[in-house]
Amino acid sequence: MAIDWYGPNFREFGDTNILLENLTIKSGGLAAYLIGRNNIIRHCHIEVEGHEAIALFGANNQLIDNDIVIKRSRPRPSEPYQPPARLNIGSYYSEYAAIWIRDAPGLIIRGNKITIEGLFNAKEAILLINSPNVVIENNEVSGADRLYTALDEQSSAHARDNRKRFGKWPDSESH
Repeated sequence: MAIDWYGPNFREFGDTNILLENLTIKSGGLAAYLIGRNNIIRHCHIEVEGHEAIALFGANNQLIDNDIVIKRSRPRPSEPYQPPARLNIGSYYSEYAAIWIRDAPGLIIRGNKITIEGLFNAKEAILLINSPNVVIENNEVSGADRLYTALDEQSSAHARDNRKRFGKWPDSESH
């Protein structure tokens, strides 16, 4: 099972080289959960009836020119999922984001349209864990209070030219 591949750092993920391209993916929960290096999700329409759409774990992954729609038609779960203690990765963040990025140095999120709609706004569209130098540029994001949040000191993002419903997200070199 994919959860058993979790490692404490990105060096433990091997090359998987998965390409998801020109697909329509509709799901009641997480639509894409890729663990490994050098994966690409490009030119896809992803629609989720839950709280999260994509999880990418590993170096050199790309999320390019996708249309991602999160329809929050169910209330928040009362308790966030907690991974097994034996994996030694701590607990999950109690909020939900459209995109989870973990152990992913140099990941690229570019040219996507991310729409979060339904019962409540997301606190952030993207969550980063142990992911330095993530590039977040030229995305259109609505339905979130923040573009992204880095959950640890190892994570950083270069955010440029991202738009929201009424205006532009602030550019940053690190957050």
